[in-house]
Amino acid sequence: MSRYEVVFSARALESLRQVTRYIAEEAGPGRATDWLTRVTDSTTTLETHPYAFPLVGEFEGERIRARSIMRHVLYYFVDESANTAQGGAAGAEDEVVSVGGRRGARWLRSAAAHRVRSNPSEPAL
Repeated sequence: MSRYEVVFSARALESLRQVTRYIAEEAGPGRATDWLTRVTDSTTTLETHPYAFPLVGEFEGERIRARSIMRHVLYYFVDESANTAQGGAAGAEDEVVSVGGRRGARWLRSAAAHRVRSNPSEPAL
């Protein structure tokens, strides 16, 4: 089984920071941490099963899938020619896609923009 990697763009990370700050101010730091943990945990399925979520349409020739995460929806597509799954999110605003490795930015996965990249050198779990 291929292992996929999720990493966020600078814009997506900033969006996550803003939401986390807002929750911390309105509901307390504990709630913000809980929210971020739930969002992070809910995206781990993409690392091993990027096809697990339903097709919702097409955009610029790509078949778009959606993953609901709390009050956000993560939209992405799988690019077999590059062994990647790429995407963005809809929530307060749309985000921009970025690329990176599994270990980098792993702590901030969520409904914000991301790109999931296949890494065949990683052992399957």
